[in-house]
Amino acid sequence: MSERVYGKNYCRNNSVADIRKIVRQHLRKEYPNYKFSVRKDSYNSFNIRLVGTSGGVALWDKDRIIEGKKDKRFTIHEDFFSEDLRKMLKDIRQFIASHNHDGSDIMTDYFDVKFYSHVTVCYELQEGHAKIEGVA
Repeated sequence: MSERVYGKNYCRNNSVADIRKIVRQHLRKEYPNYKFSVRKDSYNSFNIRLVGTSGGVALWDKDRIIEGKKDKRFTIHEDFFSEDLRKMLKDIRQFIASHNHDGSDIMTDYFDVKFYSHVTVCYELQEGHAKIEGVA
């Protein structure tokens, strides 16, 4: 079994509901021009979705998409998001991970985390911005 690793903001007494509240507060404070949905998925997991932005915020990196479309198997995914958006999603994931512990061992298929989370951009928002930004 692996040694359990704790995030720097981990608190044993925080429930998953408490952590969702902390995440909501963090998102409102750090990203006031964005609207997020933080929803419970199951008793120990939750989803964070970017559902809205203020005007002028680019979601897509046009140059990466143009290059990617040269591949016949082209599909839109997170690698084609703008640099700012990819950095924001990474920062959010790191903040969430700082409240978790992980003692998982992939070699034995053993999972030991306080909670699971998933950070995404709403599909409708992706489609809308793709049309606005001319990358659809």
